[in-house]
Amino acid sequence: MKPHFSFFVLSCLLVAGSVKAEEPLSDQDWKQVNSYINEIMRTGRSEVAVESPLNASLDVIVTPHKAVSRATGAICSAGCFDPCRPFDLQVVRNKGQTIYEFKGRKCASSQDFAKWENDQPVSLQRVLQLAPSGPDHQMIVEAQQLLTELGYYGFRATEKFDSETKAALLEFRADAQVSGPPDDITSADITEMRRTLSRSRPTGSCPVDKPFVACLER
Repeated sequence: MKPHFSFFVLSCLLVAGSVKAEEPLSDQDWKQVNSYINEIMRTGRSEVAVESPLNASLDVIVTPHKAVSRATGAICSAGCFDPCRPFDLQVVRNKGQTIYEFKGRKCASSQDFAKWENDQPVSLQRVLQLAPSGPDHQMIVEAQQLLTELGYYGFRATEKFDSETKAALLEFRADAQVSGPPDDITSADITEMRRTLSRSRPTGSCPVDKPFVACLER
């Protein structure tokens, strides 16, 4: 069964996902996960997390809890014929870049405990995403200085990786035909800016307001 979504707020090193967060699993993936959870319900030790790769970019971690009687709610012991087990489910995407945390509960639906059905809907508790670290202060300062000299950055240097700096960096990359992460300045960017600046000799036909990289003598 696909989950009903509800979210909590998280900050610090991990930040909570928005209500528009990407679906963690396809319908087919959920079928695989459901079968895997059923097996853990039948054989898994309580409070012991069990991890399994689902595909190249997804891992699932299931932590089953102690079985309780569906009728009484008491912890199951010998002779308990209606066990239900709460569980925690984590879906880990792209080696921990995004983690989806769910809770659910399944109850045995066959006498041999081979089949389990959802007693409660699988509920998404929160989405954790690694907060982008961004470029360090020294790199921002140098990038703004170089972008200013190259004619891409026309603002007072803020020493922050703000929207104006990002826009100038992306424009430079497009003209220089280089790529890089949109939310970071790389050492390759700095190297390319230095190289471009050292080669920049605007021609007489180059408009004064045109970035140097577009007016290089090659």
